[in-house]
Amino acid sequence: MDWNNVTWWELLSALREAEWRQGPQPLWEFVQPSRFSLPKTRRKWAARLKNNLFYYHVNYILLVVVAVCAALLRRPWSVPPAATLAAAAAVQNE
Repeated sequence: MDWNNVTWWELLSALREAEWRQGPQPLWEFVQPSRFSLPKTRRKWAARLKNNLFYYHVNYILLVVVAVCAALLRRPWSVPPAATLAAAAAVQNE
């Protein structure tokens, strides 16, 4: 797929239709240091970002969940506000 021609709205639409029950991509592939390089142009940067968001969407969600859980374990008093925000986001999306 030519990610240069995909708009952000098309990417969001594709993510809504993506199979979220699939497992994450292998960890060695997700964090392989030899694959890290900076794109040379802004257009290539945007294309790579779109590609990575679509391909690794489950990995990114798991990363966010782990970070939120770690933050909540460090500050347990933040659980009620976080739960309120999560409920508001759930209601907003439906």
